[in-house]
Amino acid sequence: MPTICAAMLELDNRDTFQGMNSKSYDAFDDAVQRADALFNAHAPANAIRIFMAPEYSFSDHQVSSSGAVNIGSFSSGDKMGLYKKLQATSSRYADIVIVAGTIAYKKGVFSKSHLAVCPILWNGQFLLKYYKQSFDGFQIGASNTSFERKNNGSTFTHQGVNFGIEVCSDHGVHKTLRGALGAHATVDVHLLVSEGMAPSALAICARPGGLMVNCDMSGRASAGNGIRTVGVNKFGNNSVDMKSTGRVAESSGLTLGSGAHVVLYSGAF
Repeated sequence: MPTICAAMLELDNRDTFQGMNSKSYDAFDDAVQRADALFNAHAPANAIRIFMAPEYSFSDHQVSSSGAVNIGSFSSGDKMGLYKKLQATSSRYADIVIVAGTIAYKKGVFSKSHLAVCPILWNGQFLLKYYKQSFDGFQIGASNTSFERKNNGSTFTHQGVNFGIEVCSDHGVHKTLRGALGAHATVDVHLLVSEGMAPSALAICARPGGLMVNCDMSGRASAGNGIRTVGVNKFGNNSVDMKSTGRVAESSGLTLGSGAHVVLYSGAF
């Protein structure tokens, strides 16, 4: 029976989180290092190890007094610089699958096209670069017509386990992974990174007995993050056991502000 151990970057207060960039990248590397220590202390030897950060971890992230999320986009060059840093971190912690939240960026210096990409790495290489497919209104200066979508796929296989991934509104609003897989296809593990989204029964694509793994920017405050077993509810739709998040241990005192923690969750299927 495979075990998934997922260490998640969690914040006490998303409202004060200003995002990470190339200059503050060491905070992300520190978080992965903390995750590695938690894995070594608590994860079974054969567990698949995953580190997850929430959506818009790499951006100019601001929350107004009214609660509105405002996301400043980086340049394409900034994104490529972050890719190199992520690959270096992934090479140092080669047994961890890194799901690096999302990078918000603009395509070209003079371009008005905005994108958001979730890089997924293992052993210094990219397993997938998942591009968000739906515009959420958060990226400053972007509109539905200037938000660009790339289709690099939404699934990957690692150690014989089939994974699917979505970012925020792709899941709860548009059911993007369901559309990509088809009406009856499933994955073993459904990953969700978000800035204000919880698993939605009609959009869950993990098979019954599989796992739903979600990392949200507000997940610590709302106890929304975790690894949950997927079943079928009385309506015949997928659902998750909301009482069991699989929480194991945590590490605090990260160099990142906003009361950052790395919290370890575990689930088997």
